[in-house]
Formats: sequence, structure tokens, C-alpha cells
Amino acid sequence: MHQKSLKKWIGIFILLLVAGLAVLYYLSPDWMARSALAIERFKAGLKKESLTTNNVRFVYLTGGKGPAMVLLHGFGGSKDNFTRLAGRLADDYRIIVPDLPGFGESTRNPEWNYAMPAQASRLHAFITALGIQSFHLAGNSMGGGIATEYAARHPERVKSLCLMAPGHVSCAPPSELFLMVEKGKNPFFVKDLEDYSELMKMVFADLPFIPRPIRVYFAEQMMKDQKFLKQAMDDIMKKPYAVEKHICEYPGPVLAVWGDKDRILHPKGADILAEKAPRIQKAIIKDCGHLPMLEKPRQTARSYNAFLKTIPANTPSG
Repeated sequence: MHQKSLKKWIGIFILLLVAGLAVLYYLSPDWMARSALAIERFKAGLKKESLTTNNVRFVYLTGGKGPAMVLLHGFGGSKDNFTRLAGRLADDYRIIVPDLPGFGESTRNPEWNYAMPAQASRLHAFITALGIQSFHLAGNSMGGGIATEYAARHPERVKSLCLMAPGHVSCAPPSELFLMVEKGKNPFFVKDLEDYSELMKMVFADLPFIPRPIRVYFAEQMMKDQKFLKQAMDDIMKKPYAVEKHICEYPGPVLAVWGDKDRILHPKGADILAEKAPRIQKAIIKDCGHLPMLEKPRQTARSYNAFLKTIPANTPSG
């Protein structure tokens, strides 16, 4: 009798637990999303920290050991875009992934300018405050443009540069995104969950399963950020920037990584950069969209590690 009663109460507990999780699934997308991100960070061996310098509070992920490596996300992204790749690099490198000013949890000020030069200056203040003297630098999309600007300004600090589908390769053919913008529709300006889902289909070649609460959470975040995103986009587009020009101002080793099915920035950008100098290597990730570090982290890590092995080990590290 006692055993039957115990089984009954265990069954009731399980039903209540399942019911509670169902409620959280549909009514608490914020909690579900944050929990999912926390799990991803834990698996990657990363922890969240913050640092304030020059009136900017930087929130960043860090972990691993070895030479320093800084990873920069793209427009509308955040530090968590690099979690899956960082987990594959943390055994050999000290990983630092900041939310760039204005994005994620870092300081946002509507009076600031968010073009490449201004963001590179803020990044330098962050790097200096961390006490890092030299490091490997990688950036995706907008982050690739900022990384290029930083490397051109401070070549003595950047041991290597990895550009993952960097923005502003001005000689590249117009991408599907740019053709849409020319017709008056920018997919990054979303007004509802449907718009966000369409943007995700453009960003990924093979859209991974994203639970509805997490999609809802990120869609709502992006909708809240629309005013800022439009301001940042205006700042970036006001002054034309050519990565293929500024990359020549950085004499160190460069790797250009691109997904072969990128609809946001044309994959021919990799060829254009590689033609600029023999030292610029390229890696094309098959069946991949605009976020190789997120969609194909294993293949991206393999290409990046192969490139890093070509860099002399005696280069000073941060």
C-alpha cells in the first residue's frame, strides 16, 4: 500500500513538473532563452564578466587558456553568436567575446556614433583595460569591418586577423540582402515574429530548429532595438568603408572565411580579399550561410585552427 502511494505521488509530481515546464515554455520565453544561453556557455567553458572603461560598460564572455583571442559579433548580434566556436578553441586560447557597445548587454548611448572607426576606438579602450598586449582577432560581418579597422590602426597588437563574411567588401557583387535594401526592404528591420523568422531563413543556409519561446524572445529583443538598429545602420552607411582597402594597412596573416550560401554578404568577397595579397588565405564553408561560427562551428574551427598553426608560436601573447 505504501509503495502504491509513493508511486502515485511520484506520478503527480512528474505531471506537475511537466505542466510547470509547459507553462514556462509558452509564457516565459525570456527565462527559457536565458537558460538555453547559460547551458551553451557552460558547455563551452565560458563565463560572463563585465568591465567599465571610458564610460562604456562592456559585458563579455571569457574562458580558456593560452594566447589571447578576441571575437567580434556582427550587426544585430551578440557575444553568444560565438559560443559554439569558442568552445572548440578554448583548450588552446584565452577567449574574450564582448558585446560591442550598443549591442547585447553593453552600454548603448543614442548620442554616440556606431561606424567602424568609433567602434574600433571603443574596442581599443576595452582591450587596453584588460591589459592585453597582443592577441588574435576575429570578427563576423560588421565585427569583421571593425576588426579590420582595429588591425589597420594597431598592427603591433594583432597577431592574426580572421574575417568571417566581413561587411564592407565594397567591390563584391551585390548580395540578395543589398538587392532587397535597394528595393526599400531591409530584413533586419523586423516588426513581428514572422519578419524575424524570415530574417533567420536568410541568415542560415539550413535553418536549425529553434524552440518557439527562444524565437519569440529574440524576435522581441530585436523589435525593441529597432530605433537603435536604424541609427547604427545609418552611422555605418553614411561614410563608405572598404575592407579590401584597409586590409592592406595590416601586414600580418589574414584568413577570410565565408559560407558558400551567404545571402547577406556575397561569397565573392573572399576571392576579392585573397586577390589583394598572397598572405590572405581563404576558407569557404560548404552549405553554410552568413554565420559560419554558429551554423558550422566544427568546420569553421577546423579551418581557423589550420590557419592559426601557420603563425609562428614565438609571437608575443596577451
